[in-house]
Amino acid sequence: MTQNKETASISSGQTIFVGGVGGAQNAINANLNLAVTPQVTNDGAILLKISFTNDVPEANPAIAGSVTIDSKSITTSVVVDSGGTIVIGGVYSSNSTNTEAGIPILRNLPIIGPFFGSKTKSLKKDELFIFITPRVLNDKESGIKS
Repeated sequence: MTQNKETASISSGQTIFVGGVGGAQNAINANLNLAVTPQVTNDGAILLKISFTNDVPEANPAIAGSVTIDSKSITTSVVVDSGGTIVIGGVYSSNSTNTEAGIPILRNLPIIGPFFGSKTKSLKKDELFIFITPRVLNDKESGIKS
C-alpha cells in the first residue's frame, strides 16, 4: 500500500561473498526487486510506473571462484482502472544438471558399465508472473466520486 505519487517497493534476494585480493571478501547482491509508483488520474484510473529487476548469480567459468550477476529488467508505464488487474510475465529461468557417479574406470566400460555407475540428468524450469491490482481506497476524499 502506498500514497498517490509515492513509490512502493518490495525486494527479495541474497548476498554472495566472493574472495577478493589478499583474502578479502567482496559482497555481491542478487535481488528480485519490484517498484511501483501510482498516480490517480482525474477519471479514477491509475497510472502505474513499474520497475522490475531480477538478478541471478552465476559462476563465471573464465575466472575460477568468481561470480557474475545475470540481470533482467523491465521499466514500463500502464494505465489501469481502480480494481483492474495487470500481469507481468516472461521472467523465465532454466537450470540443467548432469551428474555421474560410480567406480571411475568400470562405469565407462561398454555393456557392463551401468552396473558400476549411474548418470542422472535433471532440468528445472521456472516462470514468474506478477499480478498487480491497484485500488483507490477512499474514493470520496480523492475527489473521484461524490
